[in-house]
Amino acid sequence: MRMTNGRRTRQLLAVGIAAVLAVSACSNDSGDAGGSESSGGESSGEGSGGAGNGDDGDAPLSFDPEPAFTLTEDAPQGGWPAAVLHGELAFLADWGALTVHDVTSGETVAQFEPERPLLFDPAGIGPSDAFLFPPALVDVDGEPVVLAGFAVEPSTGAVQFDVEIIAVDAATGEERWRFTAPNPTPRPRVPQNVASVVVRGAHDGVAVVETTRDAAASTTFGLALDDPEVVWTDDEFGVSGVHQGTAAGLGANGTLTAVDIVTGEQLWKGDEPAAHSAELAGYSVGPAGPWLKVSSAMEATRFVSIEDQEVAFTADDGVNGAMFCLSDVDASVVVCVEDDTEAVAMDTESGEVLWHDDSWDGRLKGLWHGAVYVARDDAAVVVDARTGDVVSEDGGVAPAVVNDHVGIAQDGTDVNVYPVAG
Repeated sequence: MRMTNGRRTRQLLAVGIAAVLAVSACSNDSGDAGGSESSGGESSGEGSGGAGNGDDGDAPLSFDPEPAFTLTEDAPQGGWPAAVLHGELAFLADWGALTVHDVTSGETVAQFEPERPLLFDPAGIGPSDAFLFPPALVDVDGEPVVLAGFAVEPSTGAVQFDVEIIAVDAATGEERWRFTAPNPTPRPRVPQNVASVVVRGAHDGVAVVETTRDAAASTTFGLALDDPEVVWTDDEFGVSGVHQGTAAGLGANGTLTAVDIVTGEQLWKGDEPAAHSAELAGYSVGPAGPWLKVSSAMEATRFVSIEDQEVAFTADDGVNGAMFCLSDVDASVVVCVEDDTEAVAMDTESGEVLWHDDSWDGRLKGLWHGAVYVARDDAAVVVDARTGDVVSEDGGVAPAVVNDHVGIAQDGTDVNVYPVAG
């Protein structure tokens, strides 16, 4: 690996924080949780909120203002709820287990823990280390499957940690299989505080999985989902966004890079950035549906196509580095917001700006089936994703994860479930 560990760590801290928020703002058009696309072996999402479910109902315009029940009281402070929805089941990940809840009753349907001991005690993971991604909802041979990864103690002393991935049937909540293997390319330095295993997306029967240690990328690999095995590895690539069969992010020396999810083959590579630290100060890459949102201290924010690295939007289109973006596959839209400042929406099919509001009021929380869930002062409103018009001024609550049954929102360390009103 040509990059020093320090530089790589700084860059991936920025990438990881952005991806965690957008994951849901975990999945993408085929990766990190969100949306509801679930065909062709892809995960159901596009780095979108409201996300991670395969349901086809209309977007709810109002939720009960009080939660029906709480999934956990111990989520990472200020994080995105590490949950996905499928039908009446919610799948909640934490550092030590994947728990399945019935959202109509609040009952725990099942809980799946790694077979090997965890590498770190969850109680010892500090708030600054707690970038907890949601599980991934993917399509495997036409059936919805939830995947959750864990860093566990190695079976031998030759590696720093093993990777354990649990696959659960999203329709029934029953375990399908488990996969355990050594971290494909361990690093020279042993993890000190935290290590994680994140399924970032899937396409055509292969999942793209990223392992991290102490917030720095360790390795990315492809995992076949029919008969689980590692089919490719890349120790110089960290995933920032996934669209259809392509994963894109930072490669060697901080270069924007894209790889084929199925084969691991490099599809494109951008220009190498300057080596001095000033170029990297504030450098961040995050998901925005079929694009990457790229910013640095040295150049204006730009949206780059995951498919072919073409620049799609710049500051002239109303985008900036402070924006948080969510994507909705069903409505073919990406919405980006700088809290209480500015908002813009783009059509993912035509690549056109749908609307831009430079006096935006509110904080973007979720997006599902064309409905944008916004926290505005002490209220919750719903905005039409394609027009920017307010369609409900009494949303009850602005959830991050949504389907036609419930919304899930995080308040401090509590992850709460809010039934659809009426």
